[in-house]
Amino acid sequence: MRAKSSLSLKEVFLEHIPGGLPSRRPEGKKKLLTMVLYETQYLDDISEIFLENGVRGASVVDSVGLRGVLTHVPLFADFMNFLGDTSEESKTITTIVAENQLQRIVDSVEQLLGDLGTHSGVMIYTTDIDFMKGSLEVY
Repeated sequence: MRAKSSLSLKEVFLEHIPGGLPSRRPEGKKKLLTMVLYETQYLDDISEIFLENGVRGASVVDSVGLRGVLTHVPLFADFMNFLGDTSEESKTITTIVAENQLQRIVDSVEQLLGDLGTHSGVMIYTTDIDFMKGSLEVY
């Protein structure tokens, strides 16, 4: 009832399912997971995948790909319009995950969107974490 957002409401709901959510903090070696998502209509589904896999906080930033920048350069604008794809908006999601969570998350995203090796419009990459202090948990 006091949830500040739909994401908070989802977290509370998922916490009360049998077995609850996995640990609040990633255990073991940690990775910075970055996902660039041009198919922004899937953002809620991706958020659910993260929650179901124990990801308790993330940062979502509005972003624009290079194509969105080049369409403002006259030399490239006509060529980009010729390609027909007008999507410039994207979301860049960053979160901390345990290394052992990574494959489950990628598998779940691929169940939603298809093989990321052949699918354009989304990319996931990770970076090793050498230092971390603080939290992005929604609560």
